[in-house]
Amino acid sequence: MQAGARFSKNSPAKAHWIHAKYTQMGGQFVKSKKDVDPRMRDYVQEAKDKKEEEQKKRITKPVVGKPMVYEAKR
Repeated sequence: MQAGARFSKNSPAKAHWIHAKYTQMGGQFVKSKKDVDPRMRDYVQEAKDKKEEEQKKRITKPVVGKPMVYEAKR
């Protein structure tokens, strides 16, 4: 992307430039994912991300001296 060539690392200046370029090109921001046009959403990726988040929530913190404990799938 052009921003990668202009800015070497993530910074407020890079974010500002991307935001300005996006709006200049006619891009529109939405308040939530649910407001996005259904044709533009990647439902497969969203389901995968949700599943990964649920898996992360199932992992409990280890007790000192014991390994991580994973909850069985339901």
